[in-house]
Amino acid sequence: MTRFRIFAVVASVLIVAGPAVAAEADLSKLTCKQAAEMGPVATGVVAAWASGYSHAKSNNPMVEVGTLTANVDKVKAACATSPDATVSSIIEGMK
Repeated sequence: MTRFRIFAVVASVLIVAGPAVAAEADLSKLTCKQAAEMGPVATGVVAAWASGYSHAKSNNPMVEVGTLTANVDKVKAACATSPDATVSSIIEGMK
């Protein structure tokens, strides 16, 4: 049931943000600079994807909102110093 809830949240974000994000993006290759240029709605989509990506790699279906928020802040700070790095490489470096 928990996996369904995570999927439902991510799907909802993508459906709501879909019209706002006109271009397709390979999120595994998305740079910090590109993510910043996408705007606030797309940044939320990227954050949701990043959380799912990280949790799936560690086979952990649980998501804590407080931890997610803290991790988004860490990724933003790391991206500010390395705009050419990929978001996924920043996430991998946080482990």
